[in-house]
Amino acid sequence: MVAVIFKVVKVTWLAVAFAILIIELFVFDDRAGWGSGILTARYMLALSFPSGLVVPWTHVLLDEVFSIYFELSREYLFLVWLCFFITGYWQWFKLTPYFAGRIRGFIKSKDRGGARRVERMEE
Repeated sequence: MVAVIFKVVKVTWLAVAFAILIIELFVFDDRAGWGSGILTARYMLALSFPSGLVVPWTHVLLDEVFSIYFELSREYLFLVWLCFFITGYWQWFKLTPYFAGRIRGFIKSKDRGGARRVERMEE
């Protein structure tokens, strides 16, 4: 049951992420200014939160510290989307299941150890 729910969540997450990309690329208007990238930034940050915060922090670091400026274009929006996508996917579908499995294993090992201690005390 948990595996089915996990797969449904994963497919939904992927569908929403790709829908954001497709909508943004079709709606993008380079004459509109920075307002065009709001959809990508806002919704992909929500999908990849909290690890997705690395993307805007990196952008600010590159812009403010190293004076590296990116011109708004479809390629730039795709790059930003890809950064959010990679961090979110890694967080939710690689790192979270890994730690959940480790925690489950730790809890099961504690339960078995505790049961053995009780049996020894009763003897």
